[in-house]
Amino acid sequence: MLFKTVFTRRSVWGLAIFVIILVLIATSVSHGQWTHAGELTGWSRHIKDKLGSLDAAQNSTLGFEQILALSRGTEWRIHGLHAAANLTGIDIVIPPQPFIGENMVHFFMEDGPDDVRKPPYGSAKAWIAHLDLLKHVIQSGSKTTLILEDDVDWSVHIKSQMSTVAIKAREFTKAPSTAISPYGDDWDILWLGHCGEWYNKDDPPEHLSWPDETVCSRKDYRSIYAPESHLGLPEGQRTIMRSVSPICTWAYAVTDVGAARLVEWASKAQDQAFDIKTRAACSSGHLKCISVVDQLFSQYQLNNEIGSTSDIDNSIKNPNGISIEHAESRMGSTVVIRESARCRALFDDNCFATN
Repeated sequence: MLFKTVFTRRSVWGLAIFVIILVLIATSVSHGQWTHAGELTGWSRHIKDKLGSLDAAQNSTLGFEQILALSRGTEWRIHGLHAAANLTGIDIVIPPQPFIGENMVHFFMEDGPDDVRKPPYGSAKAWIAHLDLLKHVIQSGSKTTLILEDDVDWSVHIKSQMSTVAIKAREFTKAPSTAISPYGDDWDILWLGHCGEWYNKDDPPEHLSWPDETVCSRKDYRSIYAPESHLGLPEGQRTIMRSVSPICTWAYAVTDVGAARLVEWASKAQDQAFDIKTRAACSSGHLKCISVVDQLFSQYQLNNEIGSTSDIDNSIKNPNGISIEHAESRMGSTVVIRESARCRALFDDNCFATN
């Protein structure tokens, strides 16, 4: 009987040790911690690429490691953002903004020689806020991050749209099978939401187009450059291209390397606004930037009878003063996006602006 008891205890301890060893092996393999696990880690990444990465473009963060929104806390903007996100199954985090001192704002307004255009107060403050959020991205350790402004809107079909963009981005950048991101790894900025990008039909940039039944017609497309910038783009198609002159940072994705490069570049100020400075980094080739046209994210505009949408307009004394109830008492509009997620969620209606 004593022999049986001892044998049983030894068996239990042996089994426990065996289970612990298996757990340690599994943990080491999954985190690539073994000295000889490099080949296995590469194999795991290859399998992840084949089976998971492209599908990940339809997950709750659209295939990025995180989605962050830049917000000053304006309630109606945040409420609409969350409503659209809930409707389309997207997870968005709004990090708290650190305090921005007046001295820093005035530095951005005044830095540089006299012949360099400077940002006004509201633009300077927004610029610093973008830099703070990019620093947060760097500190988070995320390899890819999608950054949204808090009044942005997108299609109810955003997940299927992004899945196609992922396929085309990998094709466009000739991403190897080992690339981890659904969108490939060879870019600094993926500009998904802008108010215009230049496309010269006589000297087109490197690009790739594909049929997309969710794009708006060319006659309804609106941007800061249209219609001249879209005369060469085919009807009913979306395009991914090397960035030429994108403007407005409504939605842009960054890699970890791209975020660090952008912070270094944009911290120098000496331009009209953050998006103009970022555009210069893209057009000069300092950053590897890719734009999607038609854009997948656009700005939701309040109804004209309610007030201005802008959070950086210096003429608005209290940009946070519009209540949720007042902002949502009348439906606003969104350009380019044919089936708005924000308007579907808030008004159960469509608010595509056509004129």
